[in-house]
Amino acid sequence: MKPFPAPNDCHFSPWTGCAPLHIETWQGINKLIVGVHCKIEKANIENIALLDTAAEWSIIGGKLAEKILEDKTLSIPAHIPITLSTRLGKFTGNVHRIAVSLLAEQGRGHDLEVDGSFIVMPDWKGPMVLGFHGFLERILFAIDHGVSSQQPGYIYFARP
Repeated sequence: MKPFPAPNDCHFSPWTGCAPLHIETWQGINKLIVGVHCKIEKANIENIALLDTAAEWSIIGGKLAEKILEDKTLSIPAHIPITLSTRLGKFTGNVHRIAVSLLAEQGRGHDLEVDGSFIVMPDWKGPMVLGFHGFLERILFAIDHGVSSQQPGYIYFARP
């Protein structure tokens, strides 16, 4: 296991937590190149989400999106419709504010809760996505991909 950096080793902001990355894992029919363990707080649902620094938006789809649309206490809708053109086709949804936490590995700091903006699309067949707008732009993070298959990669995270 890699050492957790001491706060004085970070020059701009101490990392508050870190978690192992799920590299090249499968979630149903979806291959996650880089996945991270997260939790949708109000729904108390944990998930491995695709961490995609090139994704314009963060996305929640499928049954989880249906649950969010049915239970009005789980999110705050912004009533902003968005259509995305993806490798899986075109999908339309609305932006919702949803509290999602990155879950720190036990003994490796604290979870980081983010008040994120997600496009909620029940028709989306892909994985939950943590993309730039609405999530990654709101945190500091660094990725250590690991040096071999014997040593896992980690994501380090903090508030700006």
